Amino acid sequence: IYTTYETGKDTLKSQFTQIQYISLTLDAWSSPAHLPYLGVTAHWLTPKFEPQEVLLSMEELPYPHTAFEIQNHLFDLLYEWEIDTKIIAIVTDNGSNVKKACNNISTGKRIPCAAHTLQLSIGKGLDKIKILIGKCKHLISFLSADKKKQQLKESQIYLYQQQVTQETDDDSLEKKADNLICLDVIKANNTRWNSTLYAFQRIVLLKPAIQILKASLLSDSSSYIRKEGEKLEELCPTIHEWKVIRELIELLNPFEEATCLLSGVKYPTIGFTYPIMYNIREKLETEFDLLETNEAIECQDAMLEDVITRWEFPQE
Repeated sequence: IYTTYETGKDTLKSQFTQIQYISLTLDAWSSPAHLPYLGVTAHWLTPKFEPQEVLLSMEELPYPHTAFEIQNHLFDLLYEWEIDTKIIAIVTDNGSNVKKACNNISTGKRIPCAAHTLQLSIGKGLDKIKILIGKCKHLISFLSADKKKQQLKESQIYLYQQQVTQETDDDSLEKKADNLICLDVIKANNTRWNSTLYAFQRIVLLKPAIQILKASLLSDSSSYIRKEGEKLEELCPTIHEWKVIRELIELLNPFEEATCLLSGVKYPTIGFTYPIMYNIREKLETEFDLLETNEAIECQDAMLEDVITRWEFPQE
């Protein structure tokens, strides 16, 4: 493995000698074991203007992973790959340690990641519904246990059978039910972009099955299982909260589209940045007049205010 790595590294270094300009992206993140890592990816264009990228490093950051440790790691990496004079831009998140490290090394221009910055605006809005998000996370956690996942699957099969029972014979129905692809809940993660939207979309989709499961648990002869039903009933959103969730899905959809477009790797994204942000602002100002819940309206206002604050829009 080591020999293969060294051969590949020499080949890549030789390729770098033919490249005039390189940009970097930095991504600091934590593993499930809470170990901090820093990923560094190099990007460049071929003579045919084809975008290329390669992961240069994915290493654990030494404690306390301040700007000093990050800049030393970057210095070592740039000299190791002999590209210290070729860097024209470094794209990073808005972490103060990363920003300071990039300013200290004075190599290339630091560009804040537009997609990451957009998530900060989303976070400002979601802060307005922390209680509802927390309740949904508890519901999702409850339904993520192995036993509940199986029971939720059985509820989906039961619903499917009820929907098609009058359209087909029993043998065909049983075969179709066996081949039915059942869904699990999706966990929201603060560091995974759009995960709150995906979690909301999934529980709305699973709402009928969740209600069937709740009714089944509450009507069971076992007092223990009935208590589980009571717990599920307590965790389920109210009628008003379901409405808030649906309005938030509507509100978050444009952000998801923007994030996906800004996350592209097969095309340059910097030219999309300003038009996307302007479009987001315009949508927040004009396309959500029909929101009815105070919670969704507060989210909308907070997101719009933060987008305007973070981006320099021309005066109209």
